[in-house]
Amino acid sequence: AYALEQTVEYGLATVPVTATPNPGYRFDAWIGDHADEQPAVTGDSSASTLKLDKVVHETHVQASFALTQAVLTMAVNPSGAGVTTPPEGQSTVSTGEWFDICVEPSKFYTFAQWEAYPQENAEIFDRLATSTKVKIKADTVITARLNPAPLKVVYPNGIGKNYEVFI
Repeated sequence: AYALEQTVEYGLATVPVTATPNPGYRFDAWIGDHADEQPAVTGDSSASTLKLDKVVHETHVQASFALTQAVLTMAVNPSGAGVTTPPEGQSTVSTGEWFDICVEPSKFYTFAQWEAYPQENAEIFDRLATSTKVKIKADTVITARLNPAPLKVVYPNGIGKNYEVFI
């Protein structure tokens, strides 16, 4: 971590400070006490400059950076109960961007929900849809949780009608 300290007289502006990310990271936000109250934040996703226009109290501000890529691991539970897109296993994806995921349950399974681990690393648009969008901010496992489908057994009653029983 790198710290920069400025001393500014009451009511005056700071010297602009630029946050430049290391390779593999992007600038995310300025955080800290009173960072959201300062109007003069400029820049783009690769570097951001902060200048506090009118300092009227002690302020601590920190540049926050996020990974540009992370490892997505797709899984199905129980194993073999369906096929996912992207396919099961690991792939590298861009962080902070929405992408599509879907699952096709096998013949004797129904879809229950999507799960993320760690949960705080992912935002799943619709956890209950077989096809949805997800956005991750760090390495994440996305699991399609499937349940056994009810089994239908048909018994003839001997007089031309059948009884249906779901197991």
